[in-house]
Amino acid sequence: ARQNRAWQDEHIGVIKTWKDFENYKWPKISEESFYIHKLYK
Repeated sequence: ARQNRAWQDEHIGVIKTWKDFENYKWPKISEESFYIHKLYK
């Protein structure tokens, strides 16, 4: 049987308002986050 495909809504996301932006749990940035840049130095 063929299943219906579910598409991601590209117009609505997790952050809809400025308050959502301020309350979003952003990932921590560390030195390891930039390891790829160090490879090309």
